[in-house]
Amino acid sequence: MKLGKINFFKRMFLAITDFRMYPFTQKEKLGTAVAYFLKLILIISLVIGAFVSHKIFEKTPEFLNVYNELMPEYTVSGGVLTANEIVEKEINKDFYLIVNSDYTHNHLNDIEIKQEKNYDYYLYILSDSVAFAMEGDNGIVEIGGVVFEPEMNFSKNDLYRECESLNNSPIYKIIIWLAVSLGIFVALLIIRLWNLVMYILSIYIINFMFGLKLKITEALRVAIYVGTLPLLLEVIAIIVVGAISETINFISVLLSCVYIFYALRALKLDSLILGGTGKTAEEKIKKALVHAQEELEKQLSELEKEENKKDANEEKQAIEDLGKELKEKEENLLKAQREYQEVIQKAMDINKKDDEKK
Repeated sequence: MKLGKINFFKRMFLAITDFRMYPFTQKEKLGTAVAYFLKLILIISLVIGAFVSHKIFEKTPEFLNVYNELMPEYTVSGGVLTANEIVEKEINKDFYLIVNSDYTHNHLNDIEIKQEKNYDYYLYILSDSVAFAMEGDNGIVEIGGVVFEPEMNFSKNDLYRECESLNNSPIYKIIIWLAVSLGIFVALLIIRLWNLVMYILSIYIINFMFGLKLKITEALRVAIYVGTLPLLLEVIAIIVVGAISETINFISVLLSCVYIFYALRALKLDSLILGGTGKTAEEKIKKALVHAQEELEKQLSELEKEENKKDANEEKQAIEDLGKELKEKEENLLKAQREYQEVIQKAMDINKKDDEKK
């Protein structure tokens, strides 16, 4: 198997379905694996970008209807907006609209809003700008906006027709798709680089079970291909559910650990095969297994000898302890005999003295 001659999609398929591929990745250039990684991120970004763009174009008619209903009649002339009336209306449960051409962007904080409840987001349309704000801990905070340029001249109906025309334009859809995909590519690249760091750490942790001597570049190759299935799973979750849940995150981490284990296992088997002798791979495997069995039996034999030696030492120590105990008892017995003889001798001396006195 020569991975350099395998196209991208075949390579991606093998990374998911065939762990025998991982030993071959160690024989290719690091640039090949990096190119695969970047292509994967790019294709995923284009797919997600297409999905997001489709949602945007799908929601545009609904947005235009809301715009037509809620926005008062207005005109922008020389970059200055003039509205027929002041409007403060709820767009939906999260958004609130304020249209007031009596105020400029510099006086945004002076506007008093008479809403019955707090909303997450606020859209201000003023005489010189459109501002987007959100509800914060310290009140409403501006997070972005658009300033009208002096050459801008349009009305409510002009903007409506322009948006409707752009929404039906294939070229505009392609531009939006590419722009969204570019943003997703940058964000996804940063996230996946961080994931690669986590995968490499996991590889070195799990490698304690196999004892492989992996360089950082070798671990990086494994990490790149291991991340294929978790990434695809996350993409499917985004397309189907619209977000990556905690459950999907857990499954992704679990899958990456499983793939790392089997990838390292494949590398270990490959090292055993290369370390064996024989003409065919089958012979090498058999001899490698025989060698491993011999090594295991040798280790078991050494352990048994150590146990026997340990038992012999313990027995010898027990005999020495028993001898010491017997010797101590013998000494105590001799001491008692001497004391007994001394007592008898004293008694005999006393009797002898009594006889002499008589």
